[in-house]
Formats: sequence, C-alpha cells, structure tokens
Amino acid sequence: MIMVLHLTNRRKGEILMAIAGIGMAIGAISISVPQLAYAGLCITGLGIVSMFWR
Repeated sequence: MIMVLHLTNRRKGEILMAIAGIGMAIGAISISVPQLAYAGLCITGLGIVSMFWR
C-alpha cells in the first residue's frame, strides 16, 4: 500500500528547519566551534518538537 504524505507549507518548513539544524551542527563540528554545533542541535530539536506539536 502506497502512503501519500500531504506536505503543507508548515510541514515543509519544519522538515527544512530540522535538516538545516543538523547541517549547521555538522559544519560547526568540522570547524571546531562547539557553541555553534550546540545551537544547530537546538534548532533541530525545535523542528522536531514543532512537527509533533498539534
């Protein structure tokens, strides 16, 4: 059975926020800036919490 996800603009934004936070964390770790990596993880967490907050 094929599931079709109905992605609204809100869902797209939440997914983009989570992915951007992960990218920010990985980039910050690669240049050795732990504070920025932590901020990226916080942004990812915000995106994930926002997905389930309804």
